Amino acid sequence: MSIARSVLDGLQRRLREHAGLELPAWVVESRAAQRMEAVGVNGSAYVELLDSRRGAAELAALVEAVRVGETRFFRHHAQFDALVELVVPHWVEVGEKTPLVWSAGCATGEEAYTLAMVLAHAFPSPAYKPQIVATDLSDEALAIARRGAYASTVLSHVPETYKKDFVVRGATARIRPEIASLVTFEPHNLASFEAPKVLRKRPLSLVFCRNVLIYFDAQARRSVIDELVETLGPGGFLFVGYSESLRDVETLVPIRAGDQVVWQKRETAASAIEPRPRAKPTRTARVSHRPPAPKVEARAKASDAAQPPTVHVAARAPAELSAKIATALGRATLSSLTVDLDAVEVLDDEVARILRRAAAAARASGVDLRFATQQPATNRWLGRHRLGGGSS
Repeated sequence: MSIARSVLDGLQRRLREHAGLELPAWVVESRAAQRMEAVGVNGSAYVELLDSRRGAAELAALVEAVRVGETRFFRHHAQFDALVELVVPHWVEVGEKTPLVWSAGCATGEEAYTLAMVLAHAFPSPAYKPQIVATDLSDEALAIARRGAYASTVLSHVPETYKKDFVVRGATARIRPEIASLVTFEPHNLASFEAPKVLRKRPLSLVFCRNVLIYFDAQARRSVIDELVETLGPGGFLFVGYSESLRDVETLVPIRAGDQVVWQKRETAASAIEPRPRAKPTRTARVSHRPPAPKVEARAKASDAAQPPTVHVAARAPAELSAKIATALGRATLSSLTVDLDAVEVLDDEVARILRRAAAAARASGVDLRFATQQPATNRWLGRHRLGGGSS
């Protein structure tokens, strides 16, 4: 079914105003056509239905239809490894025994229950009890999440260690009560740009908001990010999807955990907790023979004087990249410089020349220069240009 442009514009506007969703026209057209067929109303009459007194239920159904995200237990397992390797040890160190966690955009509950399982296994004693609040816009999804019962086929994605957290009967796998008790499900629209009341009682220790920000336009996305960051306490952690970046948020610091990037809220406006040693090497090419700075435990009160001055450079265009590298290398106290190649729009010969000059200047100054990337293709590009490709 083809939908007139004027009708499609009206549907996109209502989705944006009601749920903050910014979706491609083809997605809205395809899903709206399904809803029109289901209710037996087409074109402008369907828009009028959405605006009528009985339109709230249909608008909710349309929102549910256009949300095409995938959800499953232990999706992107490496992020949960980072949670165990970086976040939990920090909580233990600072004495956080009842971390408050928000799973934002939890859909049918798989992410929230995965968090509950991982944290229940990771904490060293029963004295530690995480509290997880999971929210979603969809009442239908939340109803499924609260039941905690799934087709037993979901266990194919669950590591062997965690399968005992399910009770399997026939074709159904149900979350064990002791795990389910750690999670509370609440309705919430992220486009309200205000955290739910249950999460405003005290600062949060952790927020998971993965593969949700991609549905918002730039302005709404920034408002949602501000909402998420505002709920975090100093030193709190934020996980987003692989395709989502928070580089423009000054109050957050990116921390490498294996090949993952975890975002941590600064302790103060001027400092941030340093990451713990990583269990896995990052995909970072080292181009100087200077030994790496010693790895340190995450700590809230580390003095700036005790840590070697380190600069992280990211830029899209070659000219901007060259200027930022030159400024950084001009610092007398610089010890380590990391250039984020994933931020560069196009890796070409001009960028390679800039990086070669930077490597030569770094060697002359005794600066530890690293080229950081999470993309295998970029590591191969580094190798082709003899810039230290491969993981270190």
